[in-house]
Amino acid sequence: MPIPFQPRAGAVVRCDFHGMIAPEMVKMRDVVVIARHKRNSKLVTVVPLSANQPNHPEPYLYELPKDPRPDGDSMRPIWAKGDMVYTVSL
Repeated sequence: MPIPFQPRAGAVVRCDFHGMIAPEMVKMRDVVVIARHKRNSKLVTVVPLSANQPNHPEPYLYELPKDPRPDGDSMRPIWAKGDMVYTVSL
């Protein structure tokens, strides 16, 4: 279900990537909004989050100091998948 507003940068929302084509993201995933689109209020740029530790550490897979998800576990690490930045529709 689309959200009726453009979330602020830093907001964590759930994004439905169904309909994309593998090897792109193809499932529901929590994302952090990194930018609102300046001219189109129906678009935001997001970075997917993952609770799974990467198999191969890379500089663009960033371990966050705390889990930003509203239902997240503060004792469990979370990673921002910086290699999978998307601009998506609300």
